[in-house]
Amino acid sequence: MPFIKGPISLQGRSSHIVLTLVIIVLFLHTLRIVSRPKPPSALLRDAEILPEGSTSPEELYLQRLSKDLGLTSELSWRAWRIVPSEQSEDWPSVTEVNLKFEAVQPKLVDTSAPDRLDLYAKKRMELPVPASPLLGRVDASDFLFGISTTYARIKDRDFAMIKAWSRWLTDGHHHSNGASLVVVLNQARNDELEEIDMTLQATGIDAWVTTTEEPMSMARRYFELSRILKTFAANLAANGQDKRWFGLVEDDVFFPSLSHLRDRLFSYNTDGQHYIGLPSERLDWEASDDDQGLRTYGGGAVLLTRQSISVVPTLPCFESRASGPAFRAKRWDQLLHDCLMLHSEIDMHVLPGFYNPKDDTYDRQLDSYETGQKPLLLRRYAQRHLLNINKAHLVTNVCGESCFMQRYLFDDKWVLVNGISISHYPDGVKVSRPLPPGSPDAPAASPGKRDEEPSLDTPTEDAPTPAESGAVAIPQRVIIDDELEGIDKASLSWTGRKNMWRLVDSALSKDRAVWQAYVKRADKRDPESDQRDSVIVLIWEHGKMNA
Repeated sequence: MPFIKGPISLQGRSSHIVLTLVIIVLFLHTLRIVSRPKPPSALLRDAEILPEGSTSPEELYLQRLSKDLGLTSELSWRAWRIVPSEQSEDWPSVTEVNLKFEAVQPKLVDTSAPDRLDLYAKKRMELPVPASPLLGRVDASDFLFGISTTYARIKDRDFAMIKAWSRWLTDGHHHSNGASLVVVLNQARNDELEEIDMTLQATGIDAWVTTTEEPMSMARRYFELSRILKTFAANLAANGQDKRWFGLVEDDVFFPSLSHLRDRLFSYNTDGQHYIGLPSERLDWEASDDDQGLRTYGGGAVLLTRQSISVVPTLPCFESRASGPAFRAKRWDQLLHDCLMLHSEIDMHVLPGFYNPKDDTYDRQLDSYETGQKPLLLRRYAQRHLLNINKAHLVTNVCGESCFMQRYLFDDKWVLVNGISISHYPDGVKVSRPLPPGSPDAPAASPGKRDEEPSLDTPTEDAPTPAESGAVAIPQRVIIDDELEGIDKASLSWTGRKNMWRLVDSALSKDRAVWQAYVKRADKRDPESDQRDSVIVLIWEHGKMNA
C-alpha cells in the first residue's frame, strides 16, 4: 500500500509533475493489491473478544461490564438467548413477536459475589430477521470511496474510525470486500503516514494514503480527491477492476450495508452522468435561501458515476483563480453542488435515509434510530446519538446486515431496536400504520409521546427553520428518488411512562455468539427511585440462517 508525501495540489507546471507522480504511484499500487502482506497489529487483537476463564461466560461478561462501566455494586440483571431465523427479504418497520419479554424475570445481583444461577441465560427465543448477507459475503467491488481527515482523528480512541471503516470495507476477516478507499491526511508527517498505512493494511482495507504539506481547506482537499479517484479508477480498470460508483464521504459516515446501498443504486445507469446525495437525518437538510423549503448538499456523502467524476476537475469553480475564499467559505459538498448546478447539466438526485421531505408524517421529536426504518447510512452517529458504532453493528456478524436496527414489539409492551435500545411502555403502546394516500379514513399522524429523559437525538447543529412537519418544497434540479407508497412505515404510539435501556457494550464469545449489554442507569438525582443500575443481556447465537 504505497503512500505519497507532499501537497496534492500545486499550480502551473508543478501540478502536472505531482499529478504524473500520483499516476505512477497509483499504477504501482494496483499491481500490488492482491499480494500485499498483512502485518500483525494490535488492532487485530480487539477487546471485543470476551476473555476466557474458569468461571461462566455470564460471570466473565459481568466482570467486563463492571470494570468498563463502573456499575453499581448491586444491580438488576436479565439475560436472553436469541436465535435468528431468516424470513423474507422485505424489511418490516416493526416485527410483532408473540412472546412476553418478561418471561425472563430480572435478578438482583451482587457484582462482587454474584450467584452463577442468577446470571445464567437459560431461556432462548427465536426472532425473525430479513434475509441479507453476513459481513463476509458482500461484494462491494463497484465502489471506490474518498475520505479526507487528519492523523489525530484516525488515531483517536484506539483507531476507532478505522475499526468503523473496516465494518463496511472488509469481509470481517482482514480482507477487502472489493471496495477501495483513498485517504487524504491533512499535513501528516512521514511516520504518521506510515502508521496509518500499516494499520489500514492490518484491517484488510484496500486503501491508498496520501497527505498535504501546506494548509488546505476541506473543500480543496475534496476537490483534489475527485481528481485522484478518477486517476485511481483508470489504473484499477487497466488491471481488471472496474469501479462504477465513486463516493466522496466524510470520515464519520458509516454504511451499515453496502449491499443495501448497491440495491438502492440499481436503477441508475452507471454509464451515464449521475450525481447522488445521501442525506440521512433532518439535520442533513437546511432551509433554502427564501425559507420556503429545504435543500441538501448530500449530507456529507456524495456518489458519482465515472462520467460525473470526470466532469468535476474540469469545472471552472476549481480553477486556480477560484481556489481562495470560495474554498474556505463553503463546505465541500455545498461547493460541489453549487458548481455542478451552475456549470453542468447534471441534476442532483437524492436517496434519503431516515428523513424524506416529501413525507408529511415526520416527527422530529422521535429518535431517528428508533423509527424502524432501514438505515442507508449513518452520519455523525457518535455526536448526534452517542453511539459506539463498532459495538452496535457487531450483531450483524450473526444475523446479517439487515438485522441491525430491526425493531421488535413484544406482547407485553417491550420494544427492542437491535443494536440501539430496549424500551418498556408499562402504560401501553400500539402500532399505527398509515392508510393509502387519499384514503378518506386516513387519520392524522400521531407518532407518540416522547419520554422525559434527555434525547440523544438533540440537534448539535443549526436545525432547519421551515415547518416542523408536513411536506416541504425542494429546489429545482434536486430530485428525490424515494417512493413513499408501498413502504411499510409503522409508528409506535404510547401514553405515560417509557423506560429505556441503551446499548453500551457488545462482544464476541469463543463460539462467535454476539453478547449485547443494554443498560439503564440509576437516577442519582431522584432518591425515591431505584438506585441500582439495570442490565439486560442479549446473546445472539448462530442458528437458522441460510448458507
